[in-house]
Amino acid sequence: MDFILKKKYWFIGIGVAILAVVFITFYSMNRGVTSESQIHTINVTSEDTYTSVSRHLEEEGVIRSASFMQFILRFKLDKTLFVGVYEIDASWTTTQIIKHFDDQRNAQPNVVTITLPSGGWAKDFAALLGEETNLEADEILATWNDADYIESLVETYPFLNEVLTLDDLKVKLEGYLYPDTYEFKRITTIDDVTHTILNNMAKVLDSFADEIEQSRFSVHELLTLASIVNYEGNTEASMRTIANVFINRLDINMTLGSSVTICYALQTYESWQECERNIDIDSPFNTYIHLGLPPGPVMNPVSLAIEAVLNPDDTDYLYFVADVTTGEIYFAKTYEEHQRNVEKYVDPHR
Repeated sequence: MDFILKKKYWFIGIGVAILAVVFITFYSMNRGVTSESQIHTINVTSEDTYTSVSRHLEEEGVIRSASFMQFILRFKLDKTLFVGVYEIDASWTTTQIIKHFDDQRNAQPNVVTITLPSGGWAKDFAALLGEETNLEADEILATWNDADYIESLVETYPFLNEVLTLDDLKVKLEGYLYPDTYEFKRITTIDDVTHTILNNMAKVLDSFADEIEQSRFSVHELLTLASIVNYEGNTEASMRTIANVFINRLDINMTLGSSVTICYALQTYESWQECERNIDIDSPFNTYIHLGLPPGPVMNPVSLAIEAVLNPDDTDYLYFVADVTTGEIYFAKTYEEHQRNVEKYVDPHR
């Protein structure tokens, strides 16, 4: 009897030990890879299966074991895997991750529509791309400012060649990133995104090929002046007249005196008044103290601004100012006339 009882207890002990081992193993393999939140973006295609996805998750360091995930999935009756892009947190347990894949609402479409707005800076575009894709804004901006990378693009986009010889540019591709509405893959690369945008700029520049050939400006100079015109103007007509004002100033060796170049020199500012208060800032982009064009574009211009520089109005205007309440622009031939416009349309709002 004692032997039978001992044997019974022995089996119970073994069973408890096995259960303990199973529990500890399950807990160890199931728990998250990290204790703090760490989001990974996973693209699931129509060719994927839970087997391929689990292997990818293990390779990316999102789960501890693909084999363990596949073992758990054996007990799952519905193994439907929805196509799309998932955001998975490496702090989640494997069972939580499987449950996340179960909900089709978590499968985001792989293509995103992003509008890069007229007037936007390269850093603004990078931020928008960073919000909607798997890319990091800082890495995008660093790449757009990398001389070696730009050099690798020149063969495909020869209009970038001039950028390589210039100093003082804040972002080398500033001005060449054409503002438009694009469709990008949510899981993409900086190179693919950059080529998509530059392909658009190449089409725009090609549409003006003959006019650029006959122009007094190089492509870089054209985009530089167009960026200022785009920034200052608010209609096609105003852009043409503003372009003419700046060209008239260049012709008589007069500084451009554009406050938008001060805004770009500052990089961060709270209002247009701050730009106008800093017209003595020590920067090569300061067109109040430096003659000619700044080192490069101060934003990314659209075709209207480019065309305005290539086909400006023919006037004797040397000055302009915008009514800060209505946006209407007033032009002047003399400084005295300009000052009257400033006193009337700007000074009351300073």
